[in-house]
Amino acid sequence: MIRESEIISIGAFAKPHGIKGELNAELDYDVDIREFKCLIIDIDGIYVPFFIDGYRTRGKHSVLIHLDGVNDEKEAKSFAGKEIYALRSEMDTVISEDESDGLYASDLLGFTLCSENGEDIGVIDGYDDSTDNVLFIVKRNDDATRPLYVPVVDEFITNIDLERKRISMSLPDGILEL
Repeated sequence: MIRESEIISIGAFAKPHGIKGELNAELDYDVDIREFKCLIIDIDGIYVPFFIDGYRTRGKHSVLIHLDGVNDEKEAKSFAGKEIYALRSEMDTVISEDESDGLYASDLLGFTLCSENGEDIGVIDGYDDSTDNVLFIVKRNDDATRPLYVPVVDEFITNIDLERKRISMSLPDGILEL
């Protein structure tokens, strides 16, 4: 069984293309689709692998994909709007060098979030990637009842200490009061 922690969203299917089951895929990364063993789709809450039977590029971030077992427009329509996932283990070898910093928000779960001056703010307890702006969900040290939501933005991150599991960020004024 494929777990959510093992996958990463790489895009979404737009609409079927033609009558033979081909799907238009809009990708969030500059990837070579041939390098994936399979694509993973959430089907009724279960992450199901689908093998790529064929593909054609349609620009830098758009690909026409034919999945094994999807043979007509009706079957292809059921994939329209669905998010496309790939195995995290494959992303390191597939993603282009200029788009990968080597870490994902999920890799920083359990890290202590610190201000730029070294003050502990809390522990990264989760992340929200349901919008274009990924947010760390931080359990505050001050026992506040509400979690703190911090944008995961490269410009805010000043240091990541993998050994000590600490991440320092230069946060905008007022964000800690939200």
